[in-house]
Order: sequence, then structure tokens, then C-alpha cells
Amino acid sequence: MTIKILSKQYHVRQFILTPLLIISLFFSLPVFSSYAASGFELTAAERQYLQLHGTVVFVSQTSYPPFEFAREDGQMDGMCIELARWISTEAGFQVRFLNMSFEQAQKAVLSGRADIITSLFYSHKRAESFGFSDTIFEVPASIFVKAERPDISRLDHLKGKRIAIQRGDYAKEFLESKGIPFELIPTDSFAEATDAVLSDRADALIGDEQIVLYHLFSNKLTKLAKKVGEPLYIGKNGMATRVADPLLLSILKKSMIHARECGVLDKISKKWLGTNYQEEKISLESYLPYLLPAIAVILSLVLAIIYWNMKLRQQVEIRTRELAEEKEHLLTAEAILQEQNEALLLSQEALHDQNDELLATEEMLRVQLDAVEESSQKFRAVFEYSPIAIALTNKLDGCFSEINQGFIDMFGYSKEETIGKTTLELGVWANEKDYNRYLQMLTEDRCVRNFESQMLNRGGDELTLFFTATFLEINGHPFLLNTMMDISEQKRLQKEINQTQKMDAIGQLAGGIAHDFNNMLAGIVAAAEILKLRMDADDDKLKMVEIIIEAAGRSADLTRELLTFSRKGSGNITPVRVHETIVTVIKLLERTIDKQINIETSLEADNPIVMGDQTQLQNTLLNLSINARDAMHDGGTLTFSTAVKMLGEADCLSMGISLPSAGYLEIAVADTGSGMTKTVMDHIFEPFFTTKEVGKGTGLGLAAVYGTVMRHNGAVYVESEPGLGSIFKIYIPLIEEENLQISAGDDEQVILGSGGVLLVDDEELLRDIGSELLKSLGYKVYLAENGLKALEVFAAHRGEISIVMLDMIMPVMGGQEAFIRLRELDPTLRILFCSGFNADWSKEELLKLGSNGFIQKPYNRNELSRALAKAIGGAIRFSSP
Repeated sequence: MTIKILSKQYHVRQFILTPLLIISLFFSLPVFSSYAASGFELTAAERQYLQLHGTVVFVSQTSYPPFEFAREDGQMDGMCIELARWISTEAGFQVRFLNMSFEQAQKAVLSGRADIITSLFYSHKRAESFGFSDTIFEVPASIFVKAERPDISRLDHLKGKRIAIQRGDYAKEFLESKGIPFELIPTDSFAEATDAVLSDRADALIGDEQIVLYHLFSNKLTKLAKKVGEPLYIGKNGMATRVADPLLLSILKKSMIHARECGVLDKISKKWLGTNYQEEKISLESYLPYLLPAIAVILSLVLAIIYWNMKLRQQVEIRTRELAEEKEHLLTAEAILQEQNEALLLSQEALHDQNDELLATEEMLRVQLDAVEESSQKFRAVFEYSPIAIALTNKLDGCFSEINQGFIDMFGYSKEETIGKTTLELGVWANEKDYNRYLQMLTEDRCVRNFESQMLNRGGDELTLFFTATFLEINGHPFLLNTMMDISEQKRLQKEINQTQKMDAIGQLAGGIAHDFNNMLAGIVAAAEILKLRMDADDDKLKMVEIIIEAAGRSADLTRELLTFSRKGSGNITPVRVHETIVTVIKLLERTIDKQINIETSLEADNPIVMGDQTQLQNTLLNLSINARDAMHDGGTLTFSTAVKMLGEADCLSMGISLPSAGYLEIAVADTGSGMTKTVMDHIFEPFFTTKEVGKGTGLGLAAVYGTVMRHNGAVYVESEPGLGSIFKIYIPLIEEENLQISAGDDEQVILGSGGVLLVDDEELLRDIGSELLKSLGYKVYLAENGLKALEVFAAHRGEISIVMLDMIMPVMGGQEAFIRLRELDPTLRILFCSGFNADWSKEELLKLGSNGFIQKPYNRNELSRALAKAIGGAIRFSSP
């Protein structure tokens, strides 16, 4: 019965509403006709432009709501964006949106990165660069200040104030045109400008009313800021292109006219602002062609409706009687339904109670699940992002069940390659003993602590790892949690430190030996030269004396090599052209080296210059050449090469050397000889270490090489394998000097002198022999055994002493303190330092201290005469030949 009633009601409604719908359609005919007539067509040139141009790029501001802004998901939205999408659909082209600051958006259009800016106020100045569409929206620009400020209420109150203005906004141009002096506070958006006022970084802002008010309402800031005065100007907001793009501007203008005629602008304005965009001005003449036919149709419809209404009255009376009868049946049905409804209410209350209980249980489960999920996420984050390698293995079979990114980075195996395999199947153990020791610790202690082992990554590189492992249970299953830390670099650095400390200790020992040996040699050389002076030229013993002098000279060369290794020897540091030094060494080798050895060069560096001692560098190359010669028993190839290298931190780490990042000259000496084992390479730079037979090597050659290179602030890197030869690479800092100054060699003539010399030395033998040498050169000699005694002697003979020869290392008072005390007594006193080695003082540092020179023990009569003459200065008098 209910279905029948509803069906009849439906027919009545249909019968009544049908004519009304027809009338509505007739009344809407003018509107549809107007819409159809408002369509626009593009010219052939405009269609071709869109086809060739492809996607049209619209650029808008990131934050200019409600006109345009970037949503939280990064997509652009707002009135102008919605209008741009509609235009692209109507004109039939693809569109892409960019968003950036207002100033950047203008630059993007002018530079061609974008085609159309979606929102730009019109001004005469901007019209020089931009082509504008018709005005889309009118936007008033007003002054906003903090709510409690009473001092700013109109334009002239802005003089001298800090004004926040969005970059590129017309407000700056407006204030300048009005002659208002102000301090500009530039911002990227009106929201940032508003925040600048509220935080007192600016006194006021000039901004578009809709945008500023939108920001204040959206962030509940309306009580903190206020708008003052009338709008300064009404901005005519439209879209714009480059002036140089007339076809696109024509398409844009047609699209905008079409949007206005179709009412799209009005709809967008209602949607975003809640008000109409503008009232359309209706012209009676424009609708007159449509109005008369419409009136005729309406009159016809009215007559039809009157007739129809009379027929409807008759049918309604009939239907009313039927409904009265059906009402009685409905009342009976309603009583039945009332009883059923009461029963349902009782059931609903019971269900409601059960539902409350279920909701409480559900909430409890949800809280527990959230806690479990949070704990799981924390564990996963710690496990996955830990810099330490972590692996979870099955206790029963040792197979990997989970690994983290640190494990993948360390060993180079992907998760798919690792899961389900054991460490033995992956082949990560470098030796079986470590694996067995690892298993033993697990068995005995049920954990592994402080376990160090060598392991292999996928590329076969050996790693030194620090292990921990412990058993744990997950969901009733036993697992083993392994953590591994790569300490390979720490091990390498520790080895390098140990090697450096060892070489420094050996260097100190070598320097001490050389000091005492030089003192003895100085006595031998001086005594032999005095003896030679006192012998006749035809004396048959003269040959023996010369042999003594020559042997002492060779011994001095040996101590110089020791001092070079310990970096305690003096040197003449000048700019050195390395290629010329290499050529000199090769000429020496060609006359002395085995003819079966072929000498080759590959000098790629462009005329390199380094600061150094030319003699020491030459001896370094000779020592390396002799070492290479001895390794090529049956002949081979000896190669000298140079190259300019830029060494960074990674390069130095890979070679195990310590140098600052800079440009270096690489000098390489390579041979095709027998090569060396790693054990031999660990000791080659130690003094007296040699693999040659007894009597065929001192073991000081490579030690001297090491010392020379260290003295030149460089480093040595060696590559060698048994049977494959060796290559020694020396890295020395480059300099930019263009002219190489080579000091002239010493003249062989002895320079005689006069005046008093105070010789200060703690060795009695050296004082006695030195006194004889000085007297033979024409000097009057005064002696002192230490610095304190030297002060007493100088004070007693101050007017007679012209120069002091001062030993560096002495008991009671050393050379440095004696130097300072003597200069306090006489600031003009000439002082010449001399020593078997100069401890922590280089020749250059002594000269900077104020000394007049330095002479290395042992020295001969010629060297002594020249050192004294140079230190004293004045006219030079040579001895007769």
C-alpha cells in the first residue's frame, strides 16, 4: 500500500512540475544564446604560435592568497591560478605552473623562463616592459600598522619611517613618486611584511588589502594589526606577457574578454571572495531582438497553463478523495509501526550499551597498537640508520635474517645477496683462525666482546673490524645480534704514528752520534792541516798527511748523511731547477753506471722549481740511482720522471703519507730490478739497514734520502714487489719563482785575517787545534770552554776581540744563551756559530736570531777562513799560493 501511494504522489509532482520546467527553459533561452554568442576564435597566426610554442608557462607568487599561493602539497591554487587553467582549456593549449617570489616572477617572464605572470599591477613604467591584459581584479593598497600605534594614520606620516614592502611591488615606486623619504624593509611576501611590522622590524607596511587581511584572519592576528587611512591607490591587477610577445598577448586578451562575457570571472570572485566580481551592465537594446519572441512564447504558455490548471483541479479533487481513504489505512499501519518502533528502541538501547563496551575495548587496543608501532619504528630507525654495521643471524644455522645499510656499505653485498647465507658462504673471513676463535667465544661466554678480526669485503679488500655479538630472542625464536665497526683507518694511523716516532728516535740517535764524531773529525782535519803547513813540499811524509785529510773528509761525508737523515744538518736553501739537477745526475751516472743499464727520462713537469739544497737533492737522486743499480744485477732500465701533482687529503691517505693539500712536484726514480718484500720496505729508511753483503753498503743512502725529503717539507712513497722492480716517488712543494739563483762555488784560496778571535768550545782538543788554525790565518786567539767563561774572557779583552766563534752545545751555559748575553754586552759584536749539528736550530733561524754566520764541523782551513772573512766583513786578503 505504501508503494502505491508513493507512486501516485510521483505522478502528481511530475504533472505539476513538467510545465514549470518548460517555462524555465524558455526563460533561459536568452542566456544560452548570449553564452553561445560569446565564444572567441583565434587567428591562423595565433593558432600557429600555440602549436610551435608548445606548453605555455605561467609564473605566480608563492604566497599571494587568495589570488595565488602554494598549497601544503606544493600545488598552486587561488583565483588567478583557476582562471589560468580555464583559459588554457578554452584556448586549447598545454599549461605548466612555476611559483617563486614576486620579484623573481617578473624577472622570469622578462628573461623568457616563463611566458605569462598571473598577477601584476598596471603602471606606465611596467608597461614599457610588459604587455597587460584587461584588468581582472581591482585591489586597493593600504597602510597597515600595529594596533597600538597612534602616530601613523595617513600617507605623510610615513616620512622617515621603516616601511616593509614586498620585493618588486608597485608601492616602492608609488612612495618615490610622492617624494616620501623612507627606509625600505624588503620582504619576499606580504605575509613576511606583516610579520616584520608585528615584530617591530618595520614601522608600517603598504600592501594589498585582500592579501594582508587574509593573512591576519588566517593566523588570528586581527587584534595585533590595523589598517589606517584611505587606500593609497587602487591596483589594476591583470595578467602580463613580454612586450616582445604580441601574439601571446593577443591570445591572452581574447581569453580574458571571453572569461568576462561567460561569467567565469564573476564565479571565481564569488568562490574566493564571497562577492560578485562586478555587476554586468544590461543594455535593453542588446536584448530587444530576443525579448519580443520571448514575450509571445510566455503569453502562449500562460494561456496553456490556465487551461491546464483547470484540468488539474478536477484531478486533484478526485485524488483527494482517494487519499482520504488511504489515510485511514495508513493510521492503522502507523499504530502497528509504533509498537514495532518501541520494541526496536529497547533493542537499540541494549546495542548501544554493547557498542560502548566495544568502543572502549577498541580504544584500549588502539593505544596498545600505537605503542607497539612506535616502539617498532624506533627500533627500525636505530637498526637501519646506525653508522655501525648490524646483522641479525639465525642461531640454529647461522644464516643472515636481517642486515642494515651500514653492513651493506661496509661489505658491498646487497640485502638480497646476503639474506639466507652464512658468513662462510659469503667468504668474508680473511682467515679461518679468527672464525674458529669467534665460535669458541660464543660457545664459552654466550657473547663476544672486544673481538678484533681481519675480514674481506666484496672487492677483496681487507678490513680490520671490531666485533660484538650477543644472543637474543624474538617472538620465541633465538637470534644472534652482531655489530661491527671498521677500525682499518685507526690501525693505519697508529702504524704511521709508530713509524714516525721510531724514525724520530733513530734520527735523534744518529744526530747524537754525528755530533761527537764531527767533533773528533774536526780535530783530525785541523791537526792534519796544521801538520801539512809545517812540512816541506818535498817531505816524503806529506802524502800520508794528505791521506789523513782525505779519509777525514770521507768520514765527514758519512756524518753529513747521518745528519741529513736526522734533519739536523745545515744546508743552503735556494730556488733549484730540478730538471737541471736530474741532467747533472744522469751525466755522472753515464760515466760510472753499468752499460747494461739503460737510462730513460720522462720529464713532464714544465721547468719545475723548488726551494731546497741543490747538493742534498743531487745526492738524494744519486743515492736512489745507486740503490736501483744494485737491484739490477743483470742490467735493466733506470727511469727518471717528473710531474706536477695536486694532492688532496684522500690522495695522501691512500699513499700513507702526511702532507697538506697543495701542488707538489713528483720526482720518480724507477727500476726494473729485483724488487722488495713488504718486510724489507718497512725498514729501508732506517740508518745502517741494508740487504747488501758485508762491506758493500753502509745502510745510510736511503736514510739520507728520507732525511733530505723531510727537510724539504716533502714525503717519500715507495711501490715495489719482488721480481717487478721498485719506484720511489718524492713529493716536494713547488714555488712560483721564475729566476733560479745558483750560488757560485767556493774559491780554493785561503783568506787571511787579523784581529782577535774568541774561540768557545767545550772540547779541549778542538780548542787547541782550532787555536793553531786561527793563528795560521793571522788571527790572535782567545779561548773559553763554555758560555759563562766566554763572558768573562770577552769582558777582560773587549777591545781586542773582533769576533766570537761560538759552539752550540756546551755545559754550564750553551751557545744560544751565551749569544744573547754577549750581544747585551756589545750589540755590534760579530758572532759565528759552529757545531757538529745544530739541534733544533737551522742555519736560517740562526741568521734571523742575529748571528753573522754558521759553519758546520768538521771544517778545513779554507772553509774556516772564508766563514770568518764573511762574518767579519771588510777588505779580503788572500794568502799567497
